[in-house]
Amino acid sequence: MRRFALDGIWRSLTGHPLDGLADEQIPPHPAAEASGLTTVDRYYLAWVEYQQQRGAEPNGDDLSKYLGEKGVVGRNGRAAAASTLRRYLLPFRIYSVWAKHRVRSPR
Repeated sequence: MRRFALDGIWRSLTGHPLDGLADEQIPPHPAAEASGLTTVDRYYLAWVEYQQQRGAEPNGDDLSKYLGEKGVVGRNGRAAAASTLRRYLLPFRIYSVWAKHRVRSPR
């Protein structure tokens, strides 16, 4: 998923661009940098993976712990704060519903 998709969803919901500081929380890894994934993309992928593994949607605390378990940490050496992650949960849910719809319909 590309950053512009998340940014578009976030702007439509809030009228504001995605927080640029969130992209700076996790230094890019060489593999992620080569793939073009942003920090928010990695958050989304972890959110999806959590659901696939555990069968439930994570809240901010769950996602923070899960990212920490996977070794995704910020400059401070800790996982992203739950308060930082909570702002993305609704856009992630909306994007997932939209993506499922897009697979079934071109409109």
